[in-house]
Order: sequence, then C-alpha cells, then structure tokens
Amino acid sequence: MKRLNLKNKLIYISFYLTVSYVFIFSLLFNFFNFKEKPDATIGLGFILLLFVNILFVLFINDLVIKDIDKLKEKLHKVGKGKMNEVFDTKRKDEIGEIFSEVEKIMKNHLEMIEKVKNNSDTIDESSKNVKLLIIENKDIIEQLSKNIDVVRIGTNDQIRGIEEIEVSIEEMVMGINRINTTVVEVSNNAGQSVNEALKGNNALEKVVIQMDDIRKNSEKSMTTITVLGDQIKEIQKIVDVIRSISSRTNLLALNATIEAERAGENGEGFIVVAEEIKDLAVKSTESTVQIEKIARNIMERKEKAIEIIEKSGKEIRQGINVVNEASQAFHRILASTNDIGNQLNELSSSSEQLSSNTHQIVQSIEKTSSISKGFAKNTSRLESFVEQQGKTVENLLNSIDSLDENNEEIGEFLEKLNK
Repeated sequence: MKRLNLKNKLIYISFYLTVSYVFIFSLLFNFFNFKEKPDATIGLGFILLLFVNILFVLFINDLVIKDIDKLKEKLHKVGKGKMNEVFDTKRKDEIGEIFSEVEKIMKNHLEMIEKVKNNSDTIDESSKNVKLLIIENKDIIEQLSKNIDVVRIGTNDQIRGIEEIEVSIEEMVMGINRINTTVVEVSNNAGQSVNEALKGNNALEKVVIQMDDIRKNSEKSMTTITVLGDQIKEIQKIVDVIRSISSRTNLLALNATIEAERAGENGEGFIVVAEEIKDLAVKSTESTVQIEKIARNIMERKEKAIEIIEKSGKEIRQGINVVNEASQAFHRILASTNDIGNQLNELSSSSEQLSSNTHQIVQSIEKTSSISKGFAKNTSRLESFVEQQGKTVENLLNSIDSLDENNEEIGEFLEKLNK
C-alpha cells in the first residue's frame, strides 16, 4: 500500500469531518423536526462545511505543509551527502525553530567533518612518517639480525677453532715431548750418520768408476755394431751379384731348354741338366731374398742398437753427473750433520721452554673458550630478541597499513559529504 503524506492525510481528514458534520446536521434536523426544505438545507450545509474545510486545508498547507516539505527535501539531500544545504526560513514559530536547530546541527556536523578531515590528514601524514621510521627500523633490525647471524657464525667458528687449537696444542705438547725424546736419539745417531755418509761417499766414488767403465764398453759396442753394419752392406752387394747371376742362369736354362727341344731325342739329357740349372737359379733367387730380408732386419736392429747405446751413453753421463752431485751432497751432509748436532742441543733446551709456555697458552685458551661460549649464549638470546622485534615491527606495519586503509575510506566518505 502507498504511504500517504501529511497533505493527503489532511485532505482525507477534512473530507471525513465534512461527511460527519453533514450526518450530524441531518440527525439534528430530524430530531428537531425541521420539515421545510430539509434536503436543500442539508446540501447547503454540506457545501458550506466543505468550503470551510478546503480553506482550512489550504491554510494548514500554506502554514505548515510547505515548510515541512521543504525541510523534508533539504534533509533528503543531506541524506545523500550534500552537507552544504542552507535551511533559509523567515518563520519565528516552532517550525522556524526546527529549521534553525537543523541548520545548527548541520553547521556543527560540517565543522566536525572538517575537524575529522584535518585529523585524518594529520593521521595520514603521521602514519606515513611512522611507517617510514618503522621501515627504517625494520631495515636496521634486518641488518642487525644479519650482523648478529654473522657474529653467531663467527663465534661458533671461533669456538670450534679454539677447540681445534686446544686439540692441536695438546698434540703439540705430545709432539714436543716426542721431539725431546727424538732429539736425544738423533743426537746419538748423528755420529753414526757421519760414518754412514762417509761410507755412502766411498760407494758413490766406486759407482762413478763402474759407470765410466760401462760408458767405455758402450762406446766399444757402438764401434763393433758400426763395423757390423758396414759388413752387412757388403753382404747386400754380394746378394745383388748373386741375384744378377741367378737371373742370367735362369735365362740360360730357358734357352737351353728351347735348344734341347729343337734337338729332339738327342737333347733329352740336356733338358734334364737345364731343368736342374733352372731349379738352382730359383733356389738361389729365393736364398738371396731371404738373405736380403735378414740383412734388412739386422740393419734395423743395428740402428735401434745404436740409438739405444747413444741413449744409454747420455743416461750414463747424466748418471755420472748425478752421482757426482750426490757425492757433493754427501759432503754437504757431513758438514750439516755436525751443525745439526749443535742445533739439536739448542733445540732440546728450546723444546723444554716451549713446553712450559704451551701450558700457559692452554690455560689462556681455556679462559677464552669459556668467554666465547658465554658470548655465544648471549648472541643467541640477542638473536631471539631481534627476531621477536622484527615480528613486532612487521605486525606494526600491518596495523599501520590497516590504519591507512581506514583513513583512506574516511577521506573518501568525507569527500562524498563535502560534494
């Protein structure tokens, strides 16, 4: 059902009142027995009452309804966000007071909106500044966390290094003790080393003599092999002569066979001789081929033998040089061994002093290890605290982002209200 406004309600009320008056008026006429023109009287009364009611409605409409409609229209615009509407009225009655109060409310509301907007801008600016500070603080915390992590790793490495140093020092102490024992043994063996070095030097001199003999024998072998090569060349020349003779003999045997065939029966014995000569020529040719092959193999082996002997000669000469250098080294060893004997005595006294100093170092390292472990624990606590601060800063950034979003929504709402 459509909702009736105030003006329509007044019209309906006026109509119902008119009908009621007519009904009451007709009852009165009937009650007092007015018999002269009752219908005309009733109709005239009805028209008169209707006219009066219309005037009443128009008066009420001009007096109240228009301003109420105007107030309704203004409030409807305000409801849509138009907060700058002016409630202008010249009335001094209750309706005018309502207009004035509503206008005061709107002015206060506009002032409050302006303050909220200013506060929103201030909050936005402060939020940005706080956010920048928090981001900077976050970067510092992250860098601090990285530095703490580096310090933690370095501290752990330092602790491991100290533990390794402790192990190394313990091993060094054991080594020093072994050195002291070894120094005594080496000092006792130094004299024996001198004697052994002399024996080694004498043995090297004998090796030099033997290697020189080997070199001379190698040179003689090379001369013999060279002569053998020359003789093989002569053999090859003889083989060439035999090959030539075999070729001519084979040719003569062929010619003899041909002549024997021409002679017929008288030449049969000559054919047998020719065949024997031919077989001899073939065997001679085969023998020359084998001899030539053997000669080539001997020549190849001769070349390899010469190459090996030359290489051996170089190696022998190098060996002699090495042995000479070794002999010189033995002389230096003899001199050094005497120096080592003196140095071993100094090393023994230094080892004892080093052993004493090492015990002091062990005590200092134990104290350093204890301090480092305590520092590592504090670093772990600080790392946990920094991590917690990082989470707090992250939550604070999220809160500021939410505040920025709310502030933006407020700003958009205020912009709509100011349009």
